[in-house]
Amino acid sequence: MTLALAQATIFLGVLRYNARTLDHTLGTANIVVFFVVWAFLELMHQFKLRRKVTLLENSKWGGSSARVISIQELKWKIAVRREKLAIMEDVVVDVSRYMDGHPGGK
Repeated sequence: MTLALAQATIFLGVLRYNARTLDHTLGTANIVVFFVVWAFLELMHQFKLRRKVTLLENSKWGGSSARVISIQELKWKIAVRREKLAIMEDVVVDVSRYMDGHPGGK
């Protein structure tokens, strides 16, 4: 939200500058194209981030090894292999060894 507000402020500043000067050196169309391309690339980046998560293996939270897996692989591990996994901030953690000590884990 803050980034969008900052970009709108920059765009409005360019419009004001262009209105005050006869020499339109700042290209409004160039700025619009830049923001459209930026928004498209940001959306694609966020979409790709949402489709993959990091799986911590052989570890207690820190992980001796980690790898990126797809959401489909995560669903397969839960449905077919019956693994007890949780996603926390795009990191997949095996919670099976903590379930016995957690009040809601049984």
